[in-house]
Amino acid sequence: MTNANVEQTVESVNGSTVTLKYKGGEKTVTIAPSTPIVTFAEATKDDVKPGAKVFIAGVPNPEGTMLTKGFIAVGKDGTTPPM
Repeated sequence: MTNANVEQTVESVNGSTVTLKYKGGEKTVTIAPSTPIVTFAEATKDDVKPGAKVFIAGVPNPEGTMLTKGFIAVGKDGTTPPM
């Protein structure tokens, strides 16, 4: 994996293309129209419901019985959280 900044976006007939410039090079990537584009937003406990896809991250406590210092990402409208 290479980390890169998005330097330019171009809309084309076959979908969107993004030019990524990074130390030592540049790469143009085509993003399919079916690719979900997501962002993070605050949620409530009501957003966590049966069937919702979730990603949970945290640090186990010393006893290993629970997670602390973590977060839960909940997908909306059937989307899987990006992790």
